[in-house]
Amino acid sequence: MAPAYLSGGDRGDRRPHPAERRGAALGLVAATWGVAAIVGPLVGGLFTHFLSWHWIFVANVPLSIVVIAMARTTMPVTAAKVRGPLDVPGIVLLALGLLGLMLGLTQYDVTGATSNLHARLWLTAGIVALIAFVFAERHAKERSSRRASLPTDNWRSCTASRC
Repeated sequence: MAPAYLSGGDRGDRRPHPAERRGAALGLVAATWGVAAIVGPLVGGLFTHFLSWHWIFVANVPLSIVVIAMARTTMPVTAAKVRGPLDVPGIVLLALGLLGLMLGLTQYDVTGATSNLHARLWLTAGIVALIAFVFAERHAKERSSRRASLPTDNWRSCTASRC
C-alpha cells in the first residue's frame, strides 16, 4: 500500500497530488504509518491481555464506521467516468498468480523444498500466471474491447515510478 501512496496518485479520486502539495501528503502518510506502528501493537496487546483475541476483530467495526463516515464527508464528489468492460483476463491472471505464490510460499518447507512438490508446482504456476498477466496487460490497449486492470503506461510515468 505504501508504494501507491508514495507515487502520489492513490487518493480516492485517482488524481495525482500537485507537486507543491506532494511533500505534505507524503508527510501525512508517513506520520499515519508511524502512529499506527506504535498504537496498533499497543492497543492490540491491551485487547488480547485484558479481553480476548476475538475483540481485535470486533474493534474494527466502529473504526470502519468512523472511516467510512469521514470519507463520505471529506472526499470530493466526482462524476463517474464511463468505463469499458472489465478486464476479466487480467483479473483472473493476477488472482491466480497471487494465489499460486501465496500457496507455494505457505507450503514451502523451510528445511528443504526439493522434496516439496506441491510448493514448487504452486510457485511455478503463480510465476507463470503473473508473467502472463504482464503480457496480457501490455496488450490490453491493442484490444479496444477491454481496459487494462493495471495500465502499463503508469510504469513509464515519473509520478508513478522512479525515473
